[in-house]
Amino acid sequence: MQMIKFYAWEQPFRKEVMAARANEAQLLKDSTWWMALFGMLLFSGPVMVAVFCFGAYALAGQPLSTAGAYTALALCECCSCCMYGTTTQLVIPNPAGGG
Repeated sequence: MQMIKFYAWEQPFRKEVMAARANEAQLLKDSTWWMALFGMLLFSGPVMVAVFCFGAYALAGQPLSTAGAYTALALCECCSCCMYGTTTQLVIPNPAGGG
């Protein structure tokens, strides 16, 4: 630190540090937005699948019984459990290079 002060490198060194911090802040911001998007898709996906399935079944003119609805909801829940397990196994690299 004394070498930086002795040679009057404080301002250029400060500029480098601030540029690195700005880059890191932008990476964190982008990462947060992507995590929010994927989280929203992860939790709204099974609901959308269930709504689409029931909507398509109703548009086809088929009568929906209570037993059929519960069975379909149970199957959608099984699919969502598989989706949650798959997403936890994905490895997303750190864009900051932190390993």
